[in-house]
Amino acid sequence: MWTVAAAADLHAGLETGARQLVASAPSSISRVLLLSDGQANHGLVYVAAITAQCGQWLERGVSTTTVGLGRGVNEELMVAMAGAGGGQQYYGQKAEDLFDAFDEELSLLQAILLRQLRIRPIAGQGVIVEPPGGALADADGWLPLPDLAWSAEAWMLLRLHVAPRAQAHPAGLTLPALSRQGRIWMAIPSPCTAHRCSYRCRPPRKWPPCRPTTLSRRLREVGFADLNMQVRQLLQQGKCAVAKALLHSGEAMAANYPWLAGKLAQLKALLERDARMAAREMLFASRKMVSRLSSDDEALQVAEETASYTKAAFLRRSVSEGTGRRRG
Repeated sequence: MWTVAAAADLHAGLETGARQLVASAPSSISRVLLLSDGQANHGLVYVAAITAQCGQWLERGVSTTTVGLGRGVNEELMVAMAGAGGGQQYYGQKAEDLFDAFDEELSLLQAILLRQLRIRPIAGQGVIVEPPGGALADADGWLPLPDLAWSAEAWMLLRLHVAPRAQAHPAGLTLPALSRQGRIWMAIPSPCTAHRCSYRCRPPRKWPPCRPTTLSRRLREVGFADLNMQVRQLLQQGKCAVAKALLHSGEAMAANYPWLAGKLAQLKALLERDARMAAREMLFASRKMVSRLSSDDEALQVAEETASYTKAAFLRRSVSEGTGRRRG
């Protein structure tokens, strides 16, 4: 079950939609789809308070996806709401740019298997666990994962800072999720965490080993997302020349990876035309890159997949988050 809210009083629109959904059966998928420019000018206007309420609705079974529209979108609020609310974040410069966003969201809602996925790394002595890509843990150490859909995998890279003579991996991981049948828990012992943990739609004995090329791509994607956020911060500080130079340093990450190369080329061109729009695109692109679902047959050489109908919409990769493909 889902509802669409387009509101000048952003918080009132969110609350109206959530209240309609909160009484749904626990096995249903309830999501508010908030269409807005993200400008909270009336009612509740504080970012921290609005995002906290998105988290509270999520605890009651109602997630939040945000869809920003127009050149005046407040991307910080829209991305923060989606992050706290367990949903996706999209934006478009024009209404026609949102076709792909709605395709992706609706196909995802139809395919969701597990919701409210979280992971809590329990570090061994002398080990500090850092989630790259800007993922933020809550007060109890839980890190959010995207909702898991059929034919997809959710993933997260963890960077370990290991003291001399310390364990080379966390002591273990705990993974809870909410399925249509209720909440399930999965505790993963430390021998499984040294390189990679997967939770797929198949028995554990059938999990394939992590391919080096897959791990290499994930590392480059997270590194590229981190670079985007560094460039965005420089742009916000008015250091445009430094930001351009730093963005050009991303060519090494994008080498022989057409998807990243396409995103880098698009960001360079956008930065030359409109630094404000480039900063917005970098935020949405970096969040998408570190929280996206992927597939086993993901091809290295594909640069743009939004026109592909052989793959689920939520698994298609795009070089631009704010500009959708045009319909003929």
